[in-house]
Order: sequence, then structure tokens, then C-alpha cells
Amino acid sequence: MKSKFPFRITEEHLFCRHCCNLQLHGIYAKETYSVRGGLLPKIPLLCICDSCQTYHIAFSQEFAFAVQDSSNQEYAKIPGKNRLAIGNWVYIKGRPRPGIIKRLFSDQQNQKSLSIDYGNNETEQVQLSDTDTSLNETAPKGYRLLPAQSGETLIGDYVYHVIRDAFGKAIGLVHDGETDKLAIQLEDSTILFLTLSPAYQSLPNKRLEETIKYKLKDLPSKITENIVFKAKSGILYLSGTVESLAERRQVLDLLNTITSMRGIFNTLTIKPKENQPDNILEDKLCRIFEDALHPDLAYYEIKVNNRIAQVRIGYYSEQAVHFFEEQIEQLPGIVELSLLPECVIFPSQQEQKKIQELEKGIRASTDANNKIYIRLANDKIYVLGRVKTLIQKHKIHFSVTNQAFRFLSIANLLRVTSS
Repeated sequence: MKSKFPFRITEEHLFCRHCCNLQLHGIYAKETYSVRGGLLPKIPLLCICDSCQTYHIAFSQEFAFAVQDSSNQEYAKIPGKNRLAIGNWVYIKGRPRPGIIKRLFSDQQNQKSLSIDYGNNETEQVQLSDTDTSLNETAPKGYRLLPAQSGETLIGDYVYHVIRDAFGKAIGLVHDGETDKLAIQLEDSTILFLTLSPAYQSLPNKRLEETIKYKLKDLPSKITENIVFKAKSGILYLSGTVESLAERRQVLDLLNTITSMRGIFNTLTIKPKENQPDNILEDKLCRIFEDALHPDLAYYEIKVNNRIAQVRIGYYSEQAVHFFEEQIEQLPGIVELSLLPECVIFPSQQEQKKIQELEKGIRASTDANNKIYIRLANDKIYVLGRVKTLIQKHKIHFSVTNQAFRFLSIANLLRVTSS
């Protein structure tokens, strides 16, 4: 299992069932993801305890470092623990529910107060003590209110247990064989396990397998005949073979519509009808980019080894990534795709105009059959596309060097091919 997740992308203090305590865990992924910008949902992760080396599968959407769904961003600010602003959800201890801050004001003695709207024409004015205006924040986003929000709570979220009047942090999701539970550690080091409400429980293994079997009937039998699946602790383990990346995408897109499971651990392998040499596949991949260069694509680098495509993409908008990912998956013969996207800043209007003029001039001075594109990213000019001879590539590089902004470096990624 560990060999399938070679990249340690971050670490978290999580509950370890083997150690029966909070332990530092390495979080490993199949690709070199960065958690700084937030991980997309449904990415399988391997969590390995640094102490005992036991591991378990989790999914990116279960962690606070993931890109969060707009419907799951309700955190309550608590006086004395958070800075407060108009529009914040706020929870006043002892109240039945949180409300929205409609007004913040101070009297002549600088005594601060809040006006809170609880809905249904119910409002309240609350006077704050000096400690309530503290600027020392442990949880700038706010707190999940437990047990009411146990289902929405993500691993790493700060929490406030209303009944116990205690603060803490979510440290894991635990499946005890029958139910899913949220593990939290309070500030006094007490560890609690809160059973999630039925709406947030995964389907029992047998029912999940029956659902999967029923769902797969929507696909042609030639795609599904060699697929094997098993459900365990709310996770679907998928294995077997399909003929292409496109078929695998069909299977995953269909099964990901099932909401009552934690995620899919996919080990489906690609077994193409015909084996093509790496150089032929690499040429076909390059032509996808050269012939349909997307306006939101900043640069690309492609390498195929043992029919595994590694594609590095710089993009101005994620639309470019989705577009080329779909195009690559339609190419027969590729058995795996390692896509490494990097978001870059879109050039200013002035920079864009200069780049367009430069590109127009270069195209006018070379063979009309050549495919040449100029892009600007990370203070670097990228020369992309293909030409027929090495001499043409060098001439274009010389031309760009003479006309480009003097302070920019140049990455000449032109491909030389006679066809």
C-alpha cells in the first residue's frame, strides 16, 4: 500500500487506533500536491502514524486543508476567542443557536456591544467584556459547534463543545464497524468520539456493494466486465482493468455520484488493445497541445515513459487543465497520466499586447506550416509549438531574444519534427 503513495505532502496530528492516542501522521499522496492552495475533493490520501507506522486511507475533502464546498463553510465566531465583524456568525455561550452580527458599537465609556440577528425577527444586544475583545486568535475562521455540527466538521477544524463548554480540535474520523464517528481532542487532552447523524453515515458495506453493482449497469458491459470492487468502512476499493483512461474516467465519474460513501480507492489499470511506442504516444500528446493551444494555457512540458504520460501545465485558468485532461484521456495507448498543474498570474493588458505583437511578428517571419505560440508566465517568455528544423528553432530563439523585454528569461520549448 505504501508504495502507491510515494509523496509526503503534509503532516497532521491524528488519532491513531493502534496507539489509542493522538500521534503525528505523515499524509501521503500519489502525486506531488501542495496543500497551500487547498486540495480538490475526493483525492485518496494515506495517513501513516510516525510512531507505530500503522496506516489508514482518508480523502482530501475530510480535511480542513482541502478546498471547501461553499455549503460547508459555517464557522461560528466566539467572543473572547475571535475578532468580530459585521456579518460574522457568532455564538454567545448559553444561547440555543448562533446568530449574525448586524451591528458593532461602543458607548461613551468605550463599552463594546453587539447587535445579533437570530432570524424570525428575533434579535439581541449583547455587551462584551474586556476579555471578549481579545485579539489573540487560535482559530481565525471560527469554530464548529458540537455536537450539532459534528457531520460538517473537518479533520483539523477547531471546535467548541457546547454541552461541555470546552474548546478543542477535530483529530480524525473513526469507523467502529457499524457507525462513523468524529474524534476530537479537548484542551484538557480528553479525547471524545461523537457518532455522526444518520445523514452523514456511510452505507453499510453490503448495501454499498449492491449500490455499486446497480450503478455499473449504466455502463456498457465491455467496460465493466473486468472490474472488481469491494466496500469497507465506507470506502470503495476498485480494481481490475479497462481499455483506456477515458473508460476509467467514465467509471469514476459515475461512481462518484454516490454520496453515501467516503470515497474511492482506485487501482484500476489500463490494458489497451494495442501497445504503441513511447515516442509515438509522446508525438500524439504534443500535437494535442500544439494544434489546440488553449488561451488559458501558459506553458506545457510532456514526457512519456513506459506509456505513462507526465504532463506539466502552467495555466491562467483551470479551464485549460480540464480541457487538456479530457483530451489526453481520449488518446488510446496511455496507461497512466501524471498531471502537474501550476497556476500562474495572467499578464497585464500591456504585457499581453506586447506578447501578441511579438507572436505575430515571429509567425510572419517563419514557415506557415510551423505552429508557434508565445506566452508569458513567472517573468519568463515561453516559446511553444513545433518547427521542422533545428535551424528554425534557433532563428526563432534569436528573434525572440532581440524583440523580447530585456529583463525576461526565455524558455524555448519548440519541438523539432519533420512531419
